[in-house]
This record gives sequence, structure tokens and C-alpha cells, in this order.
Amino acid sequence: MAEIKFNLLEVDLTQETSRVVDVTEDVKKYLGARGLANKLIWDLVPQGADPLGADNILHVGVGPLTGLIGTKTILSFISPLTGWAGRSAISGDIGDEIGRAQYNVGILLKGKASKPVYLYVYDDQVELRDASDLWGKWKQKTEVTLRDRLNQETGELFSVLCIGPAGENLVRYANVTTEFIHSASKGGCGAVMGSKNLKAIAVRGTKGPLYALRSLLRDYRRANARIPLLSIYFTIVLHFVKPPCSSI
Repeated sequence: MAEIKFNLLEVDLTQETSRVVDVTEDVKKYLGARGLANKLIWDLVPQGADPLGADNILHVGVGPLTGLIGTKTILSFISPLTGWAGRSAISGDIGDEIGRAQYNVGILLKGKASKPVYLYVYDDQVELRDASDLWGKWKQKTEVTLRDRLNQETGELFSVLCIGPAGENLVRYANVTTEFIHSASKGGCGAVMGSKNLKAIAVRGTKGPLYALRSLLRDYRRANARIPLLSIYFTIVLHFVKPPCSSI
């Protein structure tokens, strides 16, 4: 039976460490993005935790369809607006880049950095880098600065998810943006990033997404174009199992 692993990049901002966690069994139950994030919040955030405290988490989640026929990325957290589990969706390349780095259920951020930082992800290279010179800048300026800086360093074009002064100052409805126009605007996810001293997340993936059966990609796209409901079947097959029909 063809099958792949589902990898979660877990970053501890307090300890300045990162690791890759195999969450394949959880994904089989909860799928990606929204479902897995609900489990992470339930398991990791103490009841009554301050949404703007170090105990809150931020899951930058992707799912089985991200980068395949869609590019939505889901940010999940305890909302500083409501005190309940919150989530906000954002378009753009960020989810596709995360998938191409083969963190195919996203990035989990825990704790709080001791100073302003940004998360640098270039395939297997994961670093927390100083963002003191970016702190206080508007989102557009932050994104342009980081894209140019990292392009000069690596020759690659990174996708950047970032906050502005509102998030830094913990405005409870602050948003997060990427590519200047795409915005995660619900629940105050920008304030959650700001509370963690996390200015931005910059990601570039060059390894390509993980699929159990790459040979089905063309059939998947054709089927989705003709009959969108068939995408459900092909999504399961592509990520989890080998179909019984050898002619597919």
C-alpha cells in the first residue's frame, strides 16, 4: 500500500529549537489545517490560558489540497478577541511553499521569543533570525526587505507572512498579510504573532510536495475539472492509499 508521512515543523520560540514531528496517524483522523489544529489547541493550550501569553500556540496549517487545486493556508490559535479557538484563512504562495518544503501539515509555533525574530525556513534549514531592524515597519516594507535580503543570500524567492505595528502592539484584531494583498483578518492572529515577538515567517521549499501516487496527478486535475466532487476520491488516493484498479 502506497503511503506517505505527514510532517509537522514544530518551532519552540522560547527554547529557540525546532523539530519535525510525524503526525501521520493524527492526520488520518483529523485531516490537515483545521482538523489537526483543533487537536493541537486542545492538547497543548492549557484551559484559561492568556491568548497573548506564551502558552498560546499558532499553527500555520496546510491541508491535502493546498498547492494542488488551491492555495489556502489556515492560521489557528486561541483568539485574543473571543478567548475561544480561532482561525483565519489566507491565500497566496505561503502554503504552497510550506508544502514544497515537505512540512505537509504546516508549522506549529510555541512559546515566546526573547526579542523580535523572524522564522527562516529553506527546506530542511530552519532558523530563528533577529528581526530588530524590521520591528516597527509596515507589513509591505517588511515583506519587500525580507524578500530582497533572502534573494541576495540564496538566489531564491521566499514567501513571507508578516505583521505590522498593530500586531506588534497587540491590537486584538490585528491581521497578518502576505504578497501585500492577501490577509488573514479574523480573530487577531496578528496580535498572537506580536505577542510571541514573531515579526515574520519566510519560507522557500524546493523539494516538492509529497504525494503517495504522483502518477495520479494528471488524472486528478482532469477529474476535478470535469466533476469537482471526484476530487474527494482522488485526494484520499493521492495522500493515503493505493487504488485497487491497476489501470489508474
